[in-house]
Amino acid sequence: MQVTVDCITEETVKEELEVMVRDSKSLFIQIYGEIQKPKVYISRNTMELGKIYAGVKELVEYDTGKNKAQAIELVNYGNLPVKFKWEEKNEKKRIIAAFEPSEGIIPPKSKARISFEMTVFYGGLIDELFLCDVEDLEMPLGFEVHADAFGLNVVYLTAEEQLNATQTTFGSKPEYDGLNELKMVNFLQCRINKPIS
Repeated sequence: MQVTVDCITEETVKEELEVMVRDSKSLFIQIYGEIQKPKVYISRNTMELGKIYAGVKELVEYDTGKNKAQAIELVNYGNLPVKFKWEEKNEKKRIIAAFEPSEGIIPPKSKARISFEMTVFYGGLIDELFLCDVEDLEMPLGFEVHADAFGLNVVYLTAEEQLNATQTTFGSKPEYDGLNELKMVNFLQCRINKPIS
C-alpha cells in the first residue's frame, strides 16, 4: 500500500489514517513527516568585472584569474537535496555565457562552486542578468554582471601628420591630439607583427 500526501506549505504532519477493510477490522496507518521547501541562495547578486574587451572571454573561477574575487556559489542550507540549472546565453552577435557546472544537484547543507565565462561582442556598458532555475522554488535565483566593454579602436596618421610628428625637436614628444580615430572597423583578418627591436 502506498500513501501520498500533498502539502502546500512547510509544516509538521501527524495524522492517523483509517483504512476500512470489508469483512475485517479497520487498519490504521500513522503518518509523520516534516514537510520542507528547498532552501538555497546565491552568494552574490552582482558581479563587477570592470573593464573588459569585446570578443575576449572573461572567466570567473574561485581559484584563479583576475576575477576570482567575483566568484559565485550556490549554497543549500536546507535539509533537502536541490536540483539546479543555469540559463545560458548563446547570442553569437551579442553575448555568449556559460556556467560549469551548468546543472546538477547540491546535497543538503553544502555548496556548489560555479565557474562562469562570458564573451560580449559589443562595446559599452554591460548590464546583463543571469538566472538559475531551482526545482521547487517559485522564482529563479540570479545575479547581474556589470562591466565596461571596449571594442577595437584604431588610430592612424595621415602622411602629413607623420611628417609633422617626425619633425619635432629632439627630446620632445610628438603631438597626437586630434588624430583621426575610426569609429568602427571590420577586419576579416588581422595580424599584428612584433615590433623590430
